[in-house]
Amino acid sequence: MNNEIKNRIIAISGEPVSGKGTTIKKIVEELKKDGYSEEKIHIITTGQQFREFFEKIIELIRNIDDPQKMDELSKNEELRKVFEFQEFRDILTRTITKIKNSNINLDNVSKIAELNDSEVFDEIRDVIDKLIDGNTKAMGQRINEQERPNEVWIFDSRMAFNSIPEAFSVRLIANSKVAGERLFNDKTRGKEDRYDTVEEAERAREERRIAEIERYKEIYGIDIEDEENYDLIIDTSFLSVDYIAKSILEAERKYRSDIMQEGEVH
Repeated sequence: MNNEIKNRIIAISGEPVSGKGTTIKKIVEELKKDGYSEEKIHIITTGQQFREFFEKIIELIRNIDDPQKMDELSKNEELRKVFEFQEFRDILTRTITKIKNSNINLDNVSKIAELNDSEVFDEIRDVIDKLIDGNTKAMGQRINEQERPNEVWIFDSRMAFNSIPEAFSVRLIANSKVAGERLFNDKTRGKEDRYDTVEEAERAREERRIAEIERYKEIYGIDIEDEENYDLIIDTSFLSVDYIAKSILEAERKYRSDIMQEGEVH
């Protein structure tokens, strides 16, 4: 956060299964208690944006030989960004070639999640990440173009701390064993996140955590585990979600107040 802050922007990053979604829901509840109406609380989830974007890319590739469908898809705002840059167009072409060489039949894929982990789509995932991060940065700039004292923005994003430096940035972490137990016991997740034992769930979560760290280092040269990136770090392993949400809002209010006082002094 810096002295250019004008509005309440909270960026929440987190390790896998650290309770990000649950914490954000509780923060919204607390904000409503503070008098914020629902329409004044804006939640931006980059994970959802990624899934929607990825689905559009898959639909595009599936219909690459259908001129009518391609014309329709070319009008999609997000897909237009892919076509704007030669680098992205080249990646799309390479991905299509990889799909053909790997004999992947996209028509037989029942869920997009089945493709998301495939190495064939590594470059496409990187493109989507970069486009979403660019969107997040632009959104942060638009939010701060004028003061909106009765509104709050919450970004559920691993890179918002970097894209929106004015935000109050929070990192949630969790003990590996606790996270594994949470993952094992969470029956709301899809089949790809169902495990036979707690130990299996713990291993899967650790693999995902380490892969995320390595991926962001490779793409951006940024260590998402570096504590210097954040204004607040909370280990959620043995804390109630009520305590976590209230602690985030209390710390954010104090930090914002301190920054504003510094601005007045200068």
